[in-house]
Amino acid sequence: MTPSIVHDVREILIAKGLDDSYVAEKMSLFENIKTNFEVLAMASFLDDEGRVFLAEKTGFSLSDLNTFFQVSKVYYPIMASLVI
Repeated sequence: MTPSIVHDVREILIAKGLDDSYVAEKMSLFENIKTNFEVLAMASFLDDEGRVFLAEKTGFSLSDLNTFFQVSKVYYPIMASLVI
């Protein structure tokens, strides 16, 4: 089962009007992800506008979401290296 936040990330990328090939490339990062926790860590590639959208969709504050991204890069450097 695909974690629900994967769908949110896809919706954000599409709403931003990004090229289909870019959306497909970014979504391929989530193919083997099993939890929303992992999805959030991988979603750190989102720009400020995308992060605002993600915060709204998930119910997190933008500050908490950005803090999570910072912490996840420290504890999950493999994930961080995939999205930079």
